[in-house]
Amino acid sequence: MPLPGGDIGRWALDPSWTFLNHGSFGARLRETLDAQGRLREACEAQPVAFLAPEREDRLAASRERVGRFLGMAADEVGFVVNATEGVNAVLRSIAWRPGARIVALDHVYNAVRQAAREIATRSGAIYDERPLPMPVADDETVVEIVRTALDDDAAGPAQLLVIDAVTSPTALVLPVERICGLARDRGVEVLVDAAHAPGMLELDVRALGRAGATFVTGNLHKWCGAPLAAGFLWTVPERRAEVHPVAISHFLGEGVVREFGWQGTRDMTPWILAGDAIDHLGAIEGGWDAIRAHNRALVRWAQTRLGAIDGVRPVGPASMLGFMATVILPRERAAAAGGGEAILRALLAERIEVPVMDFAGEVLLRVSAQVYNRPAQYERLVEVLGRLLGPSASVQPPG
Repeated sequence: MPLPGGDIGRWALDPSWTFLNHGSFGARLRETLDAQGRLREACEAQPVAFLAPEREDRLAASRERVGRFLGMAADEVGFVVNATEGVNAVLRSIAWRPGARIVALDHVYNAVRQAAREIATRSGAIYDERPLPMPVADDETVVEIVRTALDDDAAGPAQLLVIDAVTSPTALVLPVERICGLARDRGVEVLVDAAHAPGMLELDVRALGRAGATFVTGNLHKWCGAPLAAGFLWTVPERRAEVHPVAISHFLGEGVVREFGWQGTRDMTPWILAGDAIDHLGAIEGGWDAIRAHNRALVRWAQTRLGAIDGVRPVGPASMLGFMATVILPRERAAAAGGGEAILRALLAERIEVPVMDFAGEVLLRVSAQVYNRPAQYERLVEVLGRLLGPSASVQPPG
């Protein structure tokens, strides 16, 4: 199952850890970090030249490669530090109608939830979050819950739907194009939080726009391997002039490239290297097709192995997985182990890095799969987790 070219030595990760949490902040190839170091030195050697004429040329080259990889034209790519900043830029740019709803599912990323709640409080809009019960049966379940929420006129007119391409706590790949179509048919704008989608999915941003998405934002430092603090924001052409960065700076009203390409003296190297990072990962033997096939197969196998612990259940079916999988821990045994926070601390004490969270009355555990991961790492997690959940939590041996 290991992918040629995916050796842990090519990454800056500490090999003494069982690192199964690529989904949180990604990880970087050493060649990308080396390139970032050289760029930072070039900036310090000639800061004015680097941040003025040279910056624009470097960003243009990166925008072209990022756009080609994700289905955008280069002049449609607005750089942000992460998807949360992209979401905030959109929410702050919309003219909200008092009493209109911002609709989301309860699997929404918490930072996005907080931003939507805050903007609703200030604008007189209504934040309307709908539960998606676990375990999720299939795509149709998600579609029907969204349809019901959008059609709930008694709750107020829906103005914006915020939907994840891949949910963060539950790691489910949602049928986002179908959902965008539902909203479009009802005259509701859609903000797609594609934080995990670039690299994991064969994302075509303009295709999402044709399906009904108004705004799409995502991270480039997760599955695309860019340095930390690299993301993008895309807006449909007819709304593009209305959306501005969170930090308004010199180039207000001069278009996506100018406005989002200069938001003050922040570190530009993650944006400049985003295109290079995509190419660095794509140079692994077999390229992006092989990376995707490997990671999907590995994470589905990992979900099955975690399910060998008595009482552990998947959050959703294997058909809804990308490069991550979340499982529900048995409630009584998790409580006896001290709950999610205690289980997380115990795993960290074993040098196992994996998210454990309390969510919707359950304790969830999420694993990621990247090309440096190996089956033995998940087996170690299964062994330690089974021990933490108590002697009654029998673990089946590998098949």
